[in-house]
Amino acid sequence: MPLMPTEKYELLRSALDELPINVTFCWVVVDGLVDGEIIVDNLIQPKCFYIYNNYGISLIYCPTGANNFLEEVSKIISTRVVDEWLQIWPASLQSSILILLNTDRVKQYRRQNFVFNLKRFKSLNVNLCDYDMVEITRDMYESMHGDIIPSLFWRNVEQFTKIGKGFAVILNDILISFAFSAFMHDRILEIGIETVPTYRGQGYATIACTALINYCAGNNFTPVWSCRYENIESLRLAEKLGFEPTLQVPYIHIVPRCSV
Repeated sequence: MPLMPTEKYELLRSALDELPINVTFCWVVVDGLVDGEIIVDNLIQPKCFYIYNNYGISLIYCPTGANNFLEEVSKIISTRVVDEWLQIWPASLQSSILILLNTDRVKQYRRQNFVFNLKRFKSLNVNLCDYDMVEITRDMYESMHGDIIPSLFWRNVEQFTKIGKGFAVILNDILISFAFSAFMHDRILEIGIETVPTYRGQGYATIACTALINYCAGNNFTPVWSCRYENIESLRLAEKLGFEPTLQVPYIHIVPRCSV
């Protein structure tokens, strides 16, 4: 299957626009904001495509169910030496793809999508003045550690400080929780959130996210949230912040050979 050259990415925009699920991680590849790769069934009139974002999240889109395309993409996925989190559309393809992957290195989850309800968010009525809240700076960006941090989603600190946005909660001079733009497309901002383990469960993630959502509301951005359905803490936080559950899609974690 052909690897799509970047100058042809435009051919995928109409299909992405029509998807009823959150695919901002695909858009940032198509928009050229981050690195990744796109494989298609046909370079002239692509009907099926596979978009891989270098963060490790991907999408198979194949409404025709073309088995030869699914087989070739499954071979590529099976040979990766890093974790991959794969979404599938339409969801009915899940069983076929699992068979084609033909490995016990697969864990099956569901990816929960949401729609944001500004009225519900405003009813939360969080007073940020009670907290030491700051925008994420260059120094913070470069010193952050964790599984969900800006440097894993952006090319470099210059790109993040120019295009992205984030806010951090400080306690006793320690950065304990932060929310930031993980992916951005058009006027959509997908939220990434991380809290230092010893400070989790104390409401600090709510505070950091509130600052970022306030920024969205004041700057004509639509905040977006997606998470594993099995991640109860993230689900609860999302709903608390005014996000209402919508569609679920298959979410397959392919563990690399070196991790087994």
